[in-house]
Amino acid sequence: MYYYNINQARKPFDDVRVRKAFQMSIDRQTILDKNFYGKGELENGVMPRGLACYTPATPIEYNPAKARELLAEAGYPDGVEINLQQVSSWSSKWSDMNQIIQAQVAEAGFKANIVTTDEAAFLAARKVGEAEAYTQVWSADFNDPDNFFYTFFSESGTKTRGYNNNDPEVFAAIETARGMTDQDARCKLYQELTAQIVDKDAAWVPLFSLDHNYVVQPRVKNFVVPWNGWSDMNYYSVEVE
Repeated sequence: MYYYNINQARKPFDDVRVRKAFQMSIDRQTILDKNFYGKGELENGVMPRGLACYTPATPIEYNPAKARELLAEAGYPDGVEINLQQVSSWSSKWSDMNQIIQAQVAEAGFKANIVTTDEAAFLAARKVGEAEAYTQVWSADFNDPDNFFYTFFSESGTKTRGYNNNDPEVFAAIETARGMTDQDARCKLYQELTAQIVDKDAAWVPLFSLDHNYVVQPRVKNFVVPWNGWSDMNYYSVEVE
């Protein structure tokens, strides 16, 4: 799942109206189409499609005009300056995405500076909750919502990942969900957490998840796509005629 981090410890993102404006000022479909040939689907929650407990979340509206109004309400009628961070040694796709987003959010009034650092400096800043806003991708290590919610929005995770979404209700609910054995009730709680984190707190910008494509010769038999689409490949049962 591709996403954009928002660090609430950094002004102006300490104001939820600014975070909501940032959410709705990004044309995610254009990024998916231009950078990934449209081979994926927009995501609107914390969990990507295919993960246990996944249900479609409320779509995030793309509306630069409304975003500009929110900035004005937050005290920035003439726009506001923000920093977008990228790492010099990472793939050029991240700088490409930052440049697209830099141009997109300008329409809403965000004056985005792209700040490039080396990986060590970025990771050190993120670990103590001081990273600037950045875009990244996360693939689940195991098929459970906890791998997303705890990683990014638990009391420890939200700081070490540079979110600083200090929401005690979210912290408590994530801890409760970890110990629940009623799967239906647990999934419902994660859906409620999604609404709290994405809609109410506007704590991050979910972007999209990509399709996984495989080319397999007809003579290859018993090839099975793993649960998460890309890793944990098991070839023991594969036969070649």
